[in-house]
Amino acid sequence: MALLLTALGSLGLCLAMTRHQRQLFGGKTLQGAPRWLFRLVGWLGLTLGAWLCVQHAGLGVGLTLFFAYLTVCVFCLALLLPALEKRRKASDAACHTKTASQGNSTP
Repeated sequence: MALLLTALGSLGLCLAMTRHQRQLFGGKTLQGAPRWLFRLVGWLGLTLGAWLCVQHAGLGVGLTLFFAYLTVCVFCLALLLPALEKRRKASDAACHTKTASQGNSTP
């Protein structure tokens, strides 16, 4: 459960950043309340994840476990975000070529 909360928190903070929003949403960025919601979910997830680790394993080992979870989650996000951006760009390109080819064909 702590790993899931840490992953959710990392993802929330990631999606609150303009740079990553542009990567995932194709240049569109969220403004106002959605960004604050992502930040709130991010910090809440990280806080609860750390709290669960400390409750389960004690302060020293719990914090070590939490930071290990955090490292794994951030590493996975760092690998996943560029792959998702590349996939989105390929999908957009395929849609544009499909639309262009349909628009040029006249019976």
